[in-house]
Amino acid sequence: MTVRGLMARLGPALLAGVLLAGCSGGMPAPRDLSVEVQSSRDPAYDGERAPASAVLSLVPEEAVALTVTDFDEVKADLGLAGIGTADPAEERATFWQRAEAETSMLNGGLLRNAEERLTQEFSFSQLDVTWEAHWYDQTGAELGWALEIGPKVPMLFVQNAVKAGVGPLRGATVVPEDQLVVSGDVAQGQGSWAEIPGIDDLVGPADTATYVERACLTSRVEGELEPLEMWSVGFESGLATARLGPARRDLFERMRLGEQARSFRKGFEGGVADPRTGRIGYRMVDPARAAELALRQKLPFAACE
Repeated sequence: MTVRGLMARLGPALLAGVLLAGCSGGMPAPRDLSVEVQSSRDPAYDGERAPASAVLSLVPEEAVALTVTDFDEVKADLGLAGIGTADPAEERATFWQRAEAETSMLNGGLLRNAEERLTQEFSFSQLDVTWEAHWYDQTGAELGWALEIGPKVPMLFVQNAVKAGVGPLRGATVVPEDQLVVSGDVAQGQGSWAEIPGIDDLVGPADTATYVERACLTSRVEGELEPLEMWSVGFESGLATARLGPARRDLFERMRLGEQARSFRKGFEGGVADPRTGRIGYRMVDPARAAELALRQKLPFAACE
């Protein structure tokens, strides 16, 4: 590859399997919270991994933020797993209206503005994109993006659309063996986020969307907070999981910051914290609003110390 270098109730399964030791009470007496942290994995791209994990190999080390949306999971959340490019235009439009209003998409679909031409001339569309990722620098400027195209689409169709310069595909690079389309500053395994110790633990295996940041969010807060170098929030159906890294003694304090923010409560409720794993679980009051708060970086739990 040659390319230039963001449920109505908490279920018992989440409480038992994800957030084992949390509650909204006071901070327990200090204990040894240490857990083993994975150093780094093979940085080569592996399409068998979950989208937010696989894309780490493509994100260059200079990027600060990453958004990933798994459109297969978006379809599943809406009970429309089978919808595709061949379906009537009205049904496709209804799907996107519902996806925007009812799910926690962080990416609205890069190819949607070119959908009519792609459908008519190249026989694929945004509905054939299984996942989409974008990464940004510290100023918020986009550095690059990646799309995975579903296995039913011949990549020759996609290559023809790129050659024709259709919409955002102009200047992109196709990686047929991985069903990928990439653009901008893209790593090739080496020098990527996949080499950052512990970052793979910040992404969940089945999230509908994932936001990852390699910096805390500057804000004025009261309370004792530890440094926060990288964190994520993953959205899955009606649940959200903030991952701040293991062995955090300030997790209850960070959880309470969200409880005190009115805007945050419009998207999230019911915080449950586990200091050992560094996770906070929430119910999403409004999945679309929760995703918007992540994109706007209005997440009090990620405040700087």
